[in-house]
Amino acid sequence: MAKSLQYAAVIGLFSILLASGISASVSASPELIRDRYIVILNDDTEPWSVANEMAQERGLAISNVYGNAVNGFSATIPKGQLDKVSSDSRVKYIEQDAIVTIYKKPTDKPGKGGSGDGDSTVPPQIIPTGISLIKSTTSGTVNVNVAVIDTGIDTNHPDLNVVGGENFVFRGKDTFDDGNGHGTHVAGTIAAIDNNQGVIGVVPGANLYSVRVLDNSGSGTYSGVIAGIDWVAANADIIDVANMSLGGTKSQAINDAVETAISAGIVFVVAAGNENADACLKSPASAPNAITVSALNDGDGILDNDDSFARFSNWGTCVDMIAPGVDIESTYKGGGYSTLTGTSMASPHVAGAAALYLVANPGSSPADVRDALVSAGSLSWNNSGDPDIIKEPLLDVSEI
Repeated sequence: MAKSLQYAAVIGLFSILLASGISASVSASPELIRDRYIVILNDDTEPWSVANEMAQERGLAISNVYGNAVNGFSATIPKGQLDKVSSDSRVKYIEQDAIVTIYKKPTDKPGKGGSGDGDSTVPPQIIPTGISLIKSTTSGTVNVNVAVIDTGIDTNHPDLNVVGGENFVFRGKDTFDDGNGHGTHVAGTIAAIDNNQGVIGVVPGANLYSVRVLDNSGSGTYSGVIAGIDWVAANADIIDVANMSLGGTKSQAINDAVETAISAGIVFVVAAGNENADACLKSPASAPNAITVSALNDGDGILDNDDSFARFSNWGTCVDMIAPGVDIESTYKGGGYSTLTGTSMASPHVAGAAALYLVANPGSSPADVRDALVSAGSLSWNNSGDPDIIKEPLLDVSEI
């Protein structure tokens, strides 16, 4: 059945909303953006009118207005006005805007995309590393919809079925096409078409929505990311699964946005991060009901006890699952293919599996999907290098 996408109202790029006392969830850090804040309003407050009123009365420069995943706006707030905004009775909390980046670790393979350059050759068709393909299609389409919240997706890639999207990076061309390559790589692991060329995704030919929140360098802002999540939440009647292979310092606003979108029925799968640190200190990795994924080093493409925890991967009690994340071959910008490494590459394996589960079990809730994937996960891997020694379930699509 044809459905039309709802486009969330957006005013600009940089910040986002939150207020009623400045949130302590982000401490002083070089990642913070000076004078830019996310203002979260009380649930019964209309965000557009409040944003306009504060812009006129307090001199705020409004960037984004949110009304779906969170209720609020982002803005540059002049010096001397922050306390007045945060003490407004309509404000729930304020959080300083911060830098967010892709989660990728370059590989050393020459001629591949670890340096940012895609391989222009068409390799023999391969399946995602460590994944036994149990659902295939040659028609090019599968009736499940996956949003990739990232640097965009190469909309002309012959191995991808990109059906729509939105751009929240308001610099350069207004397009949700990918100028970096990271988002296209993520998309291929999820849903590259079974078409006798290139790679095959976990759920081949799934409908992909490109939600561009990071620029060509792979960098963005939490306010822009929330705008992307807000758009996804506005289209919860269409989008089934969302992948976020990005992150930064822990953010209540980001986590709240993800949680609201999950409550609307969308499965969110997120990367744990690449700092060899506690994922609970990062967002969206710390969002309670997202599926947070760490990276496995799988050297031979066969899931067994010789596999190990990737030494760069974040860890901790916020991690739900582990999936292959080292030397992953997938689609890349410019119609090519590339090998990349990182928890960014692990997360889309699980996002694809979530979509695959929904194909077989339509109407399942996000909690149902997470429980099914975790229950089906394998413990047959070597966790001796995992700092917390917690053996997270290893993705096993053959059991879902």
